[in-house]
Amino acid sequence: KNRATPIAALLMDQSLMSGLGNIFRAEVLYRCQIHPSTPTRDLGPQKFAALWREAVKQLKVAVKVGKIVTVPLKSLKKPLDKLTRDERFY
Repeated sequence: KNRATPIAALLMDQSLMSGLGNIFRAEVLYRCQIHPSTPTRDLGPQKFAALWREAVKQLKVAVKVGKIVTVPLKSLKKPLDKLTRDERFY
């Protein structure tokens, strides 16, 4: 809570929680409009809650479809197995 640690580093810290991994970290921060170098203590409870909700949402989608897909599934113009890596991420 009072850490100066950048949020991007904290999200990868396996000693605190199971880390998200680099792709989820980048995509979740992007979707929540949080700069990766933002000190954790500067997030506040609402931003942190939004970050948590987005991470849970993205992980559930990945489990459901068996791939990391961070763009809305409804926006896809072709089947998941035909998407390139660049088409699956922001």
